[in-house]
This record gives sequence, C-alpha cells and structure tokens, in this order.
Amino acid sequence: MVAKHLRDDPKLTPESLKGSLFLDFICSLPSHPEHTLVFVIDALDKCGDARSRPRLLKVLTKAAAQAPWLKIIITSRTEVNFQHFFDTLTPSSYVPLDLAKDRDASADL
Repeated sequence: MVAKHLRDDPKLTPESLKGSLFLDFICSLPSHPEHTLVFVIDALDKCGDARSRPRLLKVLTKAAAQAPWLKIIITSRTEVNFQHFFDTLTPSSYVPLDLAKDRDASADL
C-alpha cells in the first residue's frame, strides 16, 4: 500500500496523505476480521501539534465509522483542542473516561 502511494506520487509528504493511507488500508481489507481489532494510541497529547492532532482524530473516527470491527482507544492528558473535537461528535460514538476520577484506577496513578 505504501509502495503504491509512492509510485502514484513520488513527492509524497505526510501532509499530502491527510490520513488516506490508513483509511485506504482499512477500506481495502478483503474481509472483515472475525474478532474486533483494537488500535491503541497512547499519549496523543505528545504527538504532533495542536493543528495536526485534530486531523488525526478525524481520520481515526472516519476509520472507526467505516469499520465496525475496529475499536480505537486513545489516551491523553486533557487538551482543549481534543475536547472541542469530541464536542462535534455524537455522544454515542465515543466513551470518555477520566482515570483521575476513577476510584479503581487511582491506585495506579
């Protein structure tokens, strides 16, 4: 898949992909996995910058919407730009969890 994108566009940059590589991969799978697959991104607040993170979240939510067998777990510190992004989604499309307020998790923090 990466090789095809490079052949089609030899001047490929991360910006020119805009998440299409991941979405193309998800959509090109010949069959759906028998079991749910989980994609975990830890410390999203440490990735990219305030402009790139919402774009990444958009790509990930599109992928999850197109592939009901795919679940995405994202961990991050609370960030305003993340909250703004999730405020645009329907509440049924994600489950927020604040581990700082979770009694069972507080022993691990």
